Amino acid sequence: MKRLKPPEEGTVFLVPLEESGFALGLLIRTNRKGSAYGEFYGPKITDVKSLPNQMADIGQLLKSENLLMKCKFGDYGIYHRRWVAVGQIPDWDRRKWPLPEFFRPHDDKDLCFISNYDDEFNCVSEIIQPIEMGKNLPIDEQLGSNVVEKKLSNRLRA
Repeated sequence: MKRLKPPEEGTVFLVPLEESGFALGLLIRTNRKGSAYGEFYGPKITDVKSLPNQMADIGQLLKSENLLMKCKFGDYGIYHRRWVAVGQIPDWDRRKWPLPEFFRPHDDKDLCFISNYDDEFNCVSEIIQPIEMGKNLPIDEQLGSNVVEKKLSNRLRA
């Protein structure tokens, strides 16, 4: 069996939703070993033909007001083409899309861990902060592809 080429960073893809339609995803990091980080956007896409023909136009859909979720996730969905690539952001530069800090709860409910990762998803620093410091950060966990689909489906349910 021919081995599939892993998707490149900057790839925009369609994530199938449980009942119908798709959400847009953007692959921001991949270590090509099973871990990835990306952002997921609405609104729900019901007609793939309605997507803009040019990636520059699709990039316009990746606006902060349309952001549904940022997370680390397993790359099964994109690697095995369940999540269909629709293009590449022109002139992709990973320096313009750095990995954020991540939040993890602490045993003390008033505190949290704030973690930083390198581009291979190795933790390079972790500090304990007041819980308020983590409230707008993505959770420090890796979701499976199916879990991402379920969360997006719930957020885009009409």
